[in-house]
Amino acid sequence: MEQLMVHLESLVEVIFSGIILTIFWVVFLHTFEVQDALFTELNSAIMTIEIANQKEWNVICLEYDSKGN
Repeated sequence: MEQLMVHLESLVEVIFSGIILTIFWVVFLHTFEVQDALFTELNSAIMTIEIANQKEWNVICLEYDSKGN
């Protein structure tokens, strides 16, 4: 029974984290008044580069999907 409680507590933490992350993304996307997918991708890349620069990371790797839709 104790193991079940530990698993349930872990599940609740994961669900709660997911909710917080979802709320963050909704606020984030609304703040920038997202116009389309290209805008979102480019803006995310720019923000990633800025954060890496602030942390003085000299090497970063930006991944992308070359297939497109």
